[in-house]
Amino acid sequence: MMAFGITSSVFDYLTFGVLLLLTGMTEQFRTGWFIESVILASFILLVVRSMKPFFKSKPGKYLLVTTLLIEILTLSFPFPHLPPHLDSNLSQFQSF
Repeated sequence: MMAFGITSSVFDYLTFGVLLLLTGMTEQFRTGWFIESVILASFILLVVRSMKPFFKSKPGKYLLVTTLLIEILTLSFPFPHLPPHLDSNLSQFQSF
């Protein structure tokens, strides 16, 4: 488990540095950090779910489908193309 912690920290520092140097804007930085964190966590979930090496053990159908749906949903967050009836209902929350 210590190897996962070190590897995760290295990826966090690399992502932090790249996002900080490339974006420069707080909103884009936060969005990139959120997307990277969710996708990395879902990949880690697929790797640590079994004692076998991840390339020798296939995930269950429901786990794989759920993980892919979460990743697709996460990647869709920065693109707020909502239908008009949903957009008007969410406008009350955009005052933050």
